[in-house]
Amino acid sequence: SDDSSQSSQPLTPPNDDDDDILCHYNKKTGHKDDPKTKTEIESYFQEDRVPHNPSVDLDILGWWKANSTRYPILASIAREVLAIPATTVASESAF
Repeated sequence: SDDSSQSSQPLTPPNDDDDDILCHYNKKTGHKDDPKTKTEIESYFQEDRVPHNPSVDLDILGWWKANSTRYPILASIAREVLAIPATTVASESAF
């Protein structure tokens, strides 16, 4: 038996509506697009900006902690990225 002569076929034939993978996923899961539903990042970008005041230190990790209930996924990402310690050692001196 020679399996190389058989090609992989999709389980369902593609059609015009399946061109967008998200559309295909939504169809399979029964998810309906709701224009009122926003992603966390869309909500975050539509929020008013925090005014910049150079005389006041902004505790960015504290801000994300305080807003972690509104943006749980973004807060988790922020904690991982912002908690990385900064270094002042030049990369050449490390070798």
